[in-house]
Amino acid sequence: MTLQIGDTISNLIRRLVGRNSRTSGRHAGLSLPALAYEAPRRRAIRLALTCAMVITPRIALGEPISVQSPTVIVDTTNATTGHAFFVEKSGIDEDVFSALGWFNPVLGGQHGNGTNVDPSQWSDNAVWIPWTNNGVARMNGFFNYALVGNTLGTPWIVPSNNPYIPWQFNWATMAPPDGAGFFVESGFAWNNGSTGRLNIFGTTLPALDKVGGQTANNGIRDLWWDGSSWNWFDHGRPPGTDAVTLGRNSAVWDRSSQQGRVFVAASANGLRGALPQLWDLFWNGSQWSWESLGNPFGTNAASNDQVVTMRSPVVVDGVQNGTYVLTAFVVGLHATNTLGGSPQVRYELYAKEKIGAGAWSDWIQFGHPDNAPFSDINHPSLFLVDQGVRWIDGDLLRGSLFGTDTSNRLIDLFHDNNGWQWAAPVPLPQPQPPAAPIWISSRISCAVLTSVVGYPGWHLTALMRDNTGRVWNRQFDSSSASWVWK
Repeated sequence: MTLQIGDTISNLIRRLVGRNSRTSGRHAGLSLPALAYEAPRRRAIRLALTCAMVITPRIALGEPISVQSPTVIVDTTNATTGHAFFVEKSGIDEDVFSALGWFNPVLGGQHGNGTNVDPSQWSDNAVWIPWTNNGVARMNGFFNYALVGNTLGTPWIVPSNNPYIPWQFNWATMAPPDGAGFFVESGFAWNNGSTGRLNIFGTTLPALDKVGGQTANNGIRDLWWDGSSWNWFDHGRPPGTDAVTLGRNSAVWDRSSQQGRVFVAASANGLRGALPQLWDLFWNGSQWSWESLGNPFGTNAASNDQVVTMRSPVVVDGVQNGTYVLTAFVVGLHATNTLGGSPQVRYELYAKEKIGAGAWSDWIQFGHPDNAPFSDINHPSLFLVDQGVRWIDGDLLRGSLFGTDTSNRLIDLFHDNNGWQWAAPVPLPQPQPPAAPIWISSRISCAVLTSVVGYPGWHLTALMRDNTGRVWNRQFDSSSASWVWK
């Protein structure tokens, strides 16, 4: 028996209330700390309002500016710094991290709009990739802007010779040459000698939130830079499947095997009883190949425990004691007592890990961030994970994986000497005196800065918007050893 379970979330409407009521509260010239109460959205958890299984696009056909997710990256210069990108009414704004923290440059922080389409019509799927080409640091962005179908905004940034504006921002656009769909989701950079390469992955149809219970007939498409020009390649779907979901942080360059890897969840929904699986699309040196990493409880539909739906995977990598470590996380709906008369369900986090050149581990089960109990099929307690980061702190490999839950709180699976474990979910600080409540309404984007000139120790930052469009930064500094909202 395979359960066909919809996702009903009691506070879905609360997540949507006020979503279109304001534009962004972020203002040019102010730093992120100064924006704490005027200043990034997780699109509301996009779920069916009944138990019927539906296809739910994660990339909407245009998103209000007040709910556009921020993106934070670390450049590849010798003296690295952070760059945070935001969509505002005028286009793209950028904040920069320095020894004094985050700030919005008076010169060079407002990049405008090079698409001729109102930013409120852009899709909330921006991917920014830092990379190096022939020793020169670069940053490239990719996003869909909906009024012109599959056309991509593809801005790019290179160093300038101006000490007051050290980076030059350039606008460009492109579209698939065959007119087929390409909805941006993920990407990575790598180097062939000194030549920089980029691979950007998307889906041929607007991205799904999950697989398990629907047929989409979508596939994976690859936009890649060979050192001199852009090229397109279709990867399709894993063999025997007809629906695939790819996430914003599902691709990585494996620094141990020197292979590109893209993680997807896929299912053969046309086959009765088929269960979703995690798949690894990897470059073996001469061609791309699919490898199934399976389902946490196996693919036997007669099992009493099943993972019946999977969300988009998130991959996190890092180096510990000279050994490269790669972990692929996926949120799945765990159904138990499926052979009995009263199946119970809850969402849980699972992972596969690869250490160095070793084989993939068995499934690791992390449970639910709030240890929510199993419930009937109409009330699973959903949470989503967005992005993670790993870094070295002395001899310790640290890590954090961020997301949100159905109470609109920030969740954090962190790694220390005791391995991976859940921190207590935290809400946004509420207005004082009490006023209309605020909550996280965007995806979470995170980065860690470890070698910023003049800044002591390391700085972990997680950016998000609230339901009024304000920008928030949840940060942890090694010097203060504490979490702070900014």
